[in-house]
Amino acid sequence: MKYLISIVFLTFSYCITNAQINSGNHNPDTNKFFGEPMETAPEYLGGSKALAAYLSDNIHYPATARKNNIQGRAILDFIVEKNGEITDVRIVRHLSPLLDTEAVRVIKGMPKWKPGTQNYKPICVRYALPINFALLSKK
Repeated sequence: MKYLISIVFLTFSYCITNAQINSGNHNPDTNKFFGEPMETAPEYLGGSKALAAYLSDNIHYPATARKNNIQGRAILDFIVEKNGEITDVRIVRHLSPLLDTEAVRVIKGMPKWKPGTQNYKPICVRYALPINFALLSKK
């Protein structure tokens, strides 16, 4: 039976709106401030369609996960730095070790994003991205 991989993301519905601001909460481990909502959320260059294309082109459903019919949604979050780099990738909702590892690999390999802004200045933003892994039979 042939399978079609469906990778779905809900970019804007699950964006965590924490931004770096001087009056916010300071994280001494990273020397970053997080707290109040930002003016402009970070954005993948090219928009949500380009992000969907990047995920579709780069996520490879592991053969063992496909064979064992492992499906579901993993939620990852990461920081979009002031310069657009992606750092501190974390799994917020685990799916399976195989699919979690694949999702982290692809997120860590993403190109730079357009950073979020506060007072017209780039800021660090923690951003969440759900990824659905679904095997659909093709008839």
